[in-house]
Amino acid sequence: MKKKLLCCFMLFSMVAGQAMSQSQLCRPELTWGAYACISKVEINGMVSESSTAPEGWDGKIGSNTYDEGVLFADFTMDKERVVTLEAGKEYELKITVCNFSSGAGDEYYVTAFFDWNGDSRLTAAETVFQKSIAVGKPGQSSFKVVSGKLTVPADASKTFTMRTYLHYKTPDVPYTDPCSTQDGGVLQDYTVQLGGGTSIENTSLDAFAVYPNPTNGEVFIKLENANEYMLYSVDGKLVQKGMITGNSINISGNASGMYILQVKTDDGLLKRANIIIK
Repeated sequence: MKKKLLCCFMLFSMVAGQAMSQSQLCRPELTWGAYACISKVEINGMVSESSTAPEGWDGKIGSNTYDEGVLFADFTMDKERVVTLEAGKEYELKITVCNFSSGAGDEYYVTAFFDWNGDSRLTAAETVFQKSIAVGKPGQSSFKVVSGKLTVPADASKTFTMRTYLHYKTPDVPYTDPCSTQDGGVLQDYTVQLGGGTSIENTSLDAFAVYPNPTNGEVFIKLENANEYMLYSVDGKLVQKGMITGNSINISGNASGMYILQVKTDDGLLKRANIIIK
């Protein structure tokens, strides 16, 4: 890896500390930002493509980016990138890596994690696959495709997060902790839904505004004439309901995770939005 300016590192540290994310998974510290990227993720018909000339990169070989949206791409609330799988079935996950600026001899790990139990805590045991690759000659047209097969456990959570992670392979430093500090890299988080039923895919994300989201408990609802609410778990179970007073509700008594908030207005209209409890 190349030498970096101290001022850039300080800037990255400040930005990372201020960032808000829908994903509840840990964020490893990526000390030197990114020199390579994940340009495409494919699984069971879901295709997610990202720029091979990422934000914050000056276009010069040997320079990097500290852009927060590149290093920690959070697609968990993007309904166009929801991954739909079925328990017990086997799938192939493809990750395309682009080398826009890293050295030709640099080696990286390409890793996929599936938070099968939905507890938002990644462990080494939730590593689906990890492969070491040489990223090749730098340039926006330099690509490597890494793939691996996985089988969804029968007892997997109805909703959980998938993480694809590309990071520099530091010599003589074994990679065992998915949340550990690394020299540099990028990660992308996606929501995975099992089967049908109540899910992000059939929930209108822009029906009305709720904030803050994620929340520690108190939620404000921006919807005219809202009078009653129902909070559902992602598998469709009603976990809380009540009347709305002062355009706010308190849902702090529920476990951390993703929920579906349904609100009824005075004229009987039902509106839905996804919400995350920290």
